[in-house]
Amino acid sequence: MLAQQNILALLHTFETAALHMSFTKAATTLNLTQGAVSQRIRSLESMLGFRLFI
Repeated sequence: MLAQQNILALLHTFETAALHMSFTKAATTLNLTQGAVSQRIRSLESMLGFRLFI
């Protein structure tokens, strides 16, 4: 269950970053640091095997 919650958190972070087109604005919305958003996106990209933002 923990892994599933983690995946959902990563996807939610991606959705928020994509909506705002900004890691900084996503961080503010999610009450995280910009670095935490970046790290979550990197984790999701690693799981999927491709880059999400170029």
